[in-house]
Amino acid sequence: MQYFNKIALLAFIAISMARCQSKTPKDIFTSKKWKPSVASFIKASGKTVEGTSPEDKAKLKEIVKDFAQEFKADGTYLLGNGENVKKGSWSLSSDNKALTTKYKTIRWVMDKAQKKMIAKEGKERELIFTVQSISASKIMLKPQNGAVKAVMELIPF
Repeated sequence: MQYFNKIALLAFIAISMARCQSKTPKDIFTSKKWKPSVASFIKASGKTVEGTSPEDKAKLKEIVKDFAQEFKADGTYLLGNGENVKKGSWSLSSDNKALTTKYKTIRWVMDKAQKKMIAKEGKERELIFTVQSISASKIMLKPQNGAVKAVMELIPF
């Protein structure tokens, strides 16, 4: 009986370990909300982490919360936090090495009747990233197109 218990325990451990290791890149993207790290924000602005003051780093820590990214299993994503949320779509290439995001730009137009600016949906844009690495604690994305060329590090929100 004791032998059977040991075999059952070993089987349970083996199955548990296999489940932990079987997360696909899509599972990792959709498992939580992500945000850019402060370091990747600093590098995207053309500065160095070492050359950035502690006060500026503290401000950036608050700002990155507005860039929360939630990748949903249905291929949609939400960018932002609170009331300022933008929606788009996302997909991974079959080899999991490229992430493509699509979103509509926003253009501001004057509403003459109300005498104020209102947001209108603009053109669809597509951003493609090379997935450099992916784990449950960090995703590294290198832009293939778009204005920003710095590698973006996403960390759990």
